[in-house]
Amino acid sequence: SRGGNTRRVAEAIASELGVSAKDIRTAGEVPRGTFILLGSGNYGGRPTKEVANFIEKNCGRETRAAVFGTSAGDRGNEVTSIEKLLVKRGVTVGAGFHCPGRFLFFIRRGRPHEEDLKKAREWARATAKAK
Repeated sequence: SRGGNTRRVAEAIASELGVSAKDIRTAGEVPRGTFILLGSGNYGGRPTKEVANFIEKNCGRETRAAVFGTSAGDRGNEVTSIEKLLVKRGVTVGAGFHCPGRFLFFIRRGRPHEEDLKKAREWARATAKAK
């Protein structure tokens, strides 16, 4: 999370589910059959390269996942891009979530705010039940 938006959302989700949020750059290998919630910011309509590398190394047919993303835009292209990468690897993918995020100092200032984080926690609860 370059600007901290994705980290804030990940920590809200993790707290809701009683787990810890992990940075994919240091998370290590994921055991087969694991259900993961994977998030990224939006960088030119795509997730970070680290997300693509993580998927390549850790995700396969035994993996189940749901994706969340943060961006200053409304569409959540990063969520769609991650979902496509996962599906290519044979991963079962649940419903995604997009959260508005701050960009620089003036675009969507104050986002994600508490209402955004509340929606992220609600999505996490529903996603955990559906897995």
